[in-house]
Amino acid sequence: MTKEDRERIEKELSDVYDDASTNGVKVDNTFNLLATMQDLGNDLEALEIHNYDADVVETMQEGVETVDAMAELYLNNNKELLSNPYIVKKRMHDASNQADILFLQKITKKAIVMQLKAMDLGDNSPRHFETFYNGIKELRENIKHASVTQNQMEGFYKQIRTDLGIATDPIGKEIEQDSNTPKHNIVDPKNLNAFADAHMEQMKKDMEAAAEAAKNAKK
Repeated sequence: MTKEDRERIEKELSDVYDDASTNGVKVDNTFNLLATMQDLGNDLEALEIHNYDADVVETMQEGVETVDAMAELYLNNNKELLSNPYIVKKRMHDASNQADILFLQKITKKAIVMQLKAMDLGDNSPRHFETFYNGIKELRENIKHASVTQNQMEGFYKQIRTDLGIATDPIGKEIEQDSNTPKHNIVDPKNLNAFADAHMEQMKKDMEAAAEAAKNAKK
């Protein structure tokens, strides 16, 4: 603590003491109330401002790791598919949303802990309890929203597997391919619906051809 800070605090405390004395309120000497000026200085210097920037970086990293792991799991770590421009953008967007949810959870928990400490110190006003329970409610809603969002992200990758015709492949297992194994085509996501329609139409034609062949075989 600088000399100027110490003098400013001394003056503010003296003003409080003088004001209380003027109004007939019995108070102890300012320095008896707050021990010594040196102790006060040590307490103030021990205060730390929370590093929210570090929280932003940490939650973003966790969001990226979560979404990347999900994409690699459902897409069987197919490097070509994972590097598709649409999939890359989708992963970035999901990671950002995931990071925001995690950040909100962290700061909400911090606020709740600070309120609990204030309550331990005697702040038991109705307004304090109101904000405390609102924080609890907000944290609960955030957890619920996080669960719904993650399920939606998983649903996206499950649908992609269906659209690409790899829904029957084991999830999370990279398929070994040889010269006799047909390779999956990488489809532009903008044309996924058209691809799915064409795939269903081809299956329909194959079934009709098989039925016709069976009918002719009976003749």
